[in-house]
Amino acid sequence: MNIKSLTLFTGQLEAQYKFYTQTLGFKAIDKTEDSFSLEVGDSVLTFNKKEGSTPYHFALNIPYDAIEDALQWTKEKVGVLKNGRFEIHEFEDWQARAVYFYDEDKNIVEFIGRKGLNYEYAGSYDISCIKEISEIGVATMDIESCYNNLSLNIGLEIYDGGFYRFCAIGDEKGLFICVNPEEKKWFPTDDTVYYSGFSAIVQRYNLSRTVTYENGEIAVGLS
Repeated sequence: MNIKSLTLFTGQLEAQYKFYTQTLGFKAIDKTEDSFSLEVGDSVLTFNKKEGSTPYHFALNIPYDAIEDALQWTKEKVGVLKNGRFEIHEFEDWQARAVYFYDEDKNIVEFIGRKGLNYEYAGSYDISCIKEISEIGVATMDIESCYNNLSLNIGLEIYDGGFYRFCAIGDEKGLFICVNPEEKKWFPTDDTVYYSGFSAIVQRYNLSRTVTYENGEIAVGLS
């Protein structure tokens, strides 16, 4: 599954715009008084202004072999989030490695390299190494219902986990990370998992769908 676009909310639009375009160096492809959009590899990330918005967790795919350079690049721009003393987080079951940091809204942003995607890396890390948006976190008390909706309407399968605490739905290119907020917090910080609404356009094979999330429930429609 490809996450072609992802739209999030922010309570401080200008601070986020400066962070993503100036601190990190993403290319802005649209900006208005109430929103801006960024080119994130093959995806588009949009922030819409909304007072009282709450933090998200989302991830961006990078080449697996780039993770050490991605760490140094990130540390030059922003503090990284550790798990104990570790700055690079190893996920052996997923054959993946990740670096985490906060943006201006305390969204937990993740650069993740997945060995199975086999992206080439030329040996010099910059913003062009980011391939696409690969994950968005979903808070829900009914993980099974979210899975059934995504499975029925898009054909997604469980990548990892189950229906009680945590379930990653999709594949290495794109995942909905469904979490029961009463049973789990976000890695690696133990931050609260909020019911932070979003919308996304996803593509699987030749099927394109709009996924809208609000108040713990996912809706899937034509895009």
